[in-house]
Amino acid sequence: MANELSSLQHRIQKLREIITLDMTHLPSTNTQVFNLITDVRANIKLLADSARGDNTLLKDEIDNFQTQAELKLTQIQNGCYTFENKELTNELGTINETLKEQIDGLTNKNETIQFEIIEKTRLYEQVQDRESLEGAHENIIESESTYDRLKQKIRILGLTHVACRARNLRLAQILDIEFNTARTAWRNQINRNRNITRELQNC
Repeated sequence: MANELSSLQHRIQKLREIITLDMTHLPSTNTQVFNLITDVRANIKLLADSARGDNTLLKDEIDNFQTQAELKLTQIQNGCYTFENKELTNELGTINETLKEQIDGLTNKNETIQFEIIEKTRLYEQVQDRESLEGAHENIIESESTYDRLKQKIRILGLTHVACRARNLRLAQILDIEFNTARTAWRNQINRNRNITRELQNC
């Protein structure tokens, strides 16, 4: 009996040494540690149940050892949770920083695209304005050309009117009407030209 008690006390001492782990050297993954804790708990319970007998002192010592072992195992398990939580926190921090960098990059890219759109819109509007001015200028040139042709025609008609007046008064009246019509058209064209010039100056 004394030998069995000594052997049991020796085994208990060994177990006490085993469970005093340095939690700063826990592995990066805690799955194996959790499995080991479960196995140690089961072995301690099996050992305690098999060693208990009629010896009150031995029974109390076993109960005390089992309580201390459970406490140490709980501390180890909590340490694993703390370590794993810290690892996850660091990993999430890294992911968060990466996401922030990506968001900043996308924001800068969006601002660049918006600036390019504004610049291209401005250039397009300039082209449209230039085309409008060119079109108005062409209309002015066309009006001046029409006016010159009309003046020449009026001059010819005037000479014809002078030459033919003696022969045909009716023809003179027709020419006079045409002259008045041409003059009205000329005045209207002048007014239109002035309006176009004024609009161009206001642009």
